[in-house]
This record gives sequence, C-alpha cells and structure tokens, in this order.
Amino acid sequence: MKLNIKECVRCSEPCQRSKVQRHTKAPLGTFSLSNVRFQQIHIDIVGQLPPSDCYIYLLTMIDRFSRWPEAIPIADMQTKTICRAIFQTWISRFGCPSIITTDQGSQTRSSLYREFSEMLGTNRIRTTAYHPVANGIVERFHRHLKSSIKAHENTQCSEILPIVLLGIRTAVKEDIKASCAELVNGTTLQLPSDMTETSIILPCNEVFVDRLRNTMREMNPVATSTHGKTKFYVNPSLKTCSHVFLRIDSVKPPLCQPYTGRHKVLKRTEKNFTIELKGRTSTVSIDRVKPAYLIPTCELKTPILQAEKTVSPETFQSYKHQSANQTAPDKTVTNR
Repeated sequence: MKLNIKECVRCSEPCQRSKVQRHTKAPLGTFSLSNVRFQQIHIDIVGQLPPSDCYIYLLTMIDRFSRWPEAIPIADMQTKTICRAIFQTWISRFGCPSIITTDQGSQTRSSLYREFSEMLGTNRIRTTAYHPVANGIVERFHRHLKSSIKAHENTQCSEILPIVLLGIRTAVKEDIKASCAELVNGTTLQLPSDMTETSIILPCNEVFVDRLRNTMREMNPVATSTHGKTKFYVNPSLKTCSHVFLRIDSVKPPLCQPYTGRHKVLKRTEKNFTIELKGRTSTVSIDRVKPAYLIPTCELKTPILQAEKTVSPETFQSYKHQSANQTAPDKTVTNR
C-alpha cells in the first residue's frame, strides 16, 4: 500500500507541472569546423534600442571561421529590410555563404526569407526556441558590442558604431591568437593612432604577396572556446520516457505553473526533443524538458493481508449456513 501511494503522488500531473527539482543542463555541443572563410555565418537582431537617426535595431552577423563581425542599423525588423541589409553589406563584400544560422524569429520563417535563401543557394539552420546557446558565437558578440556602446557618452548608436566595430575587429582573441582582421586581410588594420608622419609605406612586393597567399591557404580552423564551469545534469529517465513536461521560458504572470504538458515524445537526440505541442510537431532543446511520470495503465496490485485464525464475514456466513444444514438431519434421525 505504501508503494502504491508513493507512486500515485509521484505521478500527479499538477505537482509535476508546478515543482522544480533540478533543471536539465546538457553538455555543450560542437559545430563542424569551416575550412573556408565566410562559408558559415550567424545572424541575429539587437533591439529595441533608443532611436538614433530613425534606427532602433541592429542586424548583427559574424563569420564562424574568422569571427569577422558586422552590425547594420535598421529601422524595423521586417523580412524585406533584413534581406536587403544582408545583400547590401555582407554578400556584396564577401559573397554568398553556404550556411546561415538564425534563431526562431518570425522573419526567418517567412516565405520571403525562404525564397531569398533559395536564390542565394544557402542552407538555413534554425536554432530551437529559447535556447541562445545554440547561437552562442553571435550572442557573445552582442555582449562586447553592447558594453562598448555603453562606454561612450554619446547615446547615438549609429554614430559610434563604426569606431566600436573597428575596435572589435582589431582586438586579439585569445583562442585564435590573432584578430579577425588578420584572418580576413592577412595583416593588421592601421588604427588612427598609427597615422603619424614617421610611418613608412612599404611598396607592394610580389614575394610578400605570394607568401601571404600561401599562408592563408594553409590556415586551419580553430574551434570556439567555452567559457565558465557549468555543472551538467541530464535525468536518466529522459532516455526512455514517453512523455515530457516543457518549461516555459517566456515572461510568466504570477502563480503560473513553470511547466506545460504532458507532451508526447516523437523523436529524441542528445540535444533536442521532437514533441507534440498544441496539435503540431515542435522541436525543443533538451534543457527545457523533464520526464513525465505516468500511472501505469494496468491496475495496481493490492497486497493481500493474511491474518491467523480470523474469519471473514463471507466465510462466517457460509460456515454458519453449513452447520445448520448439517445438524438438522442429525436431530431428525435422533428423534426417529
């Protein structure tokens, strides 16, 4: 009986949706390294920012191989505006990328953006919702970009953006031991402080050009580094459970349950779960789910208690009935 009560309490759906014991934190995955510059880029949007020359958003892009960043001020987040900015800045300078990684924004799920990608011949990769770690390289760029903008007294973002990008592009990164400008141009950029009268302009040498070309060909990609020491935890029941509860990462009203569900599991991998969500198929990160414990469909077996020298009411009645039937004939025979 105690085991049955414990199982019923554990399988209570309202309690499972409300209680948070330990969040799932899967180990970080890795991207396949790009061997060519500007082959794979990551795109995101920053905003809403204070108005600056009618611009309130920033379209950010970064190359996975060289870490070359771009930030374009835009007035709105419409798909047409984003496609135009990508074509006029990145594609006009570096060509068409093979892979573009974005989040689950409505702009990248529209038919116009899909046709734009087909025209360029690029493959689209979309991260799972509420999982910025999957697009971490551009999210990390946002941290440096915002901190550099806030360090200036000028609140006009569009005016200080060029000098901020110049500083980020010339900064030496510890993981690759070089700046992104060196990986793109083969040499460092000349900063305003280097513009002195004593600076010497060296003529272009064919030997230097050939050596630079060979060096760029032999350059090997460097994997991105991870920051912080996070303890990972994945519930073992996630490997076999048939249903899961999904954590709500959006802003919730007071007294709102932190999980929804239960949701049926259709497919699972090391990083993602494909579940039934509101009548449709949705792919979510494993960090947002926890296993759902359900009551078995078969009836729970109730333990049978056997007491010594005790008689049940049914047994007592049948015993009394049998005794009366057996003693009556004896008395009749005796009387006879």
